[in-house]
Amino acid sequence: MADKEITTIRVSKETRDMLAQFGTKGETYDEIIRKLIEIAKERFFQGRPTGESESESEPESKLARIKERVRRTRRVEEQDRKEY
Repeated sequence: MADKEITTIRVSKETRDMLAQFGTKGETYDEIIRKLIEIAKERFFQGRPTGESESESEPESKLARIKERVRRTRRVEEQDRKEY
């Protein structure tokens, strides 16, 4: 990191302390933040090729997922109506 440009990010002391809980002794805040970003990427992009964002994903597959959710919701609603 010695040859990287450095900047300052203002955070509250509470946020700084919360951030420190994710690190280990000797780990810099930069390293902690990078580690957390990698974890967030893995969770957010789960099921998609690495580096592919939501806007770059197949629109058809996103539409298919939405349609399937709507179908499931309608089935549940129909089932609820039949029970009453």
